[in-house]
Amino acid sequence: MMKYYKITKIKVIILILITPIIICTYIYIKDTSYGLVKKGISMKEAESLVLEDSSYYIVRVDSIGIGKGFECLSGEYKGKYVRILGNKSPSFTCSNEIEYVDNNSFLIKAKKIEDKNVEDIYYPTELDLYCESYEFITPIHRDYTYSKHGRMFYPKEYIDEYDALHNDYKK
Repeated sequence: MMKYYKITKIKVIILILITPIIICTYIYIKDTSYGLVKKGISMKEAESLVLEDSSYYIVRVDSIGIGKGFECLSGEYKGKYVRILGNKSPSFTCSNEIEYVDNNSFLIKAKKIEDKNVEDIYYPTELDLYCESYEFITPIHRDYTYSKHGRMFYPKEYIDEYDALHNDYKK
């Protein structure tokens, strides 16, 4: 009788230890099984494009003042805050879960706007850019802390169908 009790106790302990591994594996497979929508580029690729063409800027989402903004990481405006305008900008196509995560970086193809029509007192900028297109610079981070939908695992090299399905990225 004592031997049976020990075997049963060992089986229960093994089951308790293995169950979280099985659950995490299932969630990982489920969360990462969505198809590719938009692939990111490496920082090295982005830097080479900036050197080749002056219409490219590397920007990073960063906290400024009481809100969020973009810091330029390349060229003559390196270290300065920039405002990115246009309906092809990250602000227009990404939700807060992707765009406003500190340290997410983007390669922006943009035109300088020489005449500032409005000076924003909350987000003072050195440069306004009209975004023609952009690329994600990997790794791509997401923050589901305050989101209605959650996700434990996600790809860091690309935007997937899950992001599009939940309107975190608009194609």
